[in-house]
Amino acid sequence: MIERYAKRRILRSLAETPAVALLGPRQVGKTTLARDIAADAPDCLYLDLENPNDAARLADPTQYLGAQAGRLVILDEIQRMPGLFQVAMTAFPSAKTRLPSHWQPSWSAWRGWTE
Repeated sequence: MIERYAKRRILRSLAETPAVALLGPRQVGKTTLARDIAADAPDCLYLDLENPNDAARLADPTQYLGAQAGRLVILDEIQRMPGLFQVAMTAFPSAKTRLPSHWQPSWSAWRGWTE
């Protein structure tokens, strides 16, 4: 795969911020880019929420995602579970507190979580 400028920017952003979103029109390579990032990240968890098995893992998203602290978690097609946005937002570190994990949400436009 051709190295993308966006990949470098996303990796830099993940080092600086608790969440990174991949946004764009359909069929431009957001999922391909997210999977490429996941392949390079040690101990990454990639969940495709169009896959019923992956979606089922998030039956209790607070508990499941809380257990993933310190990992990059990529949530592809997160728009399939609208209630998950609320859970994700409560997991972000506040200005006063630094949690040991970061999020990188993903829909056909957002992705996951990292240390």
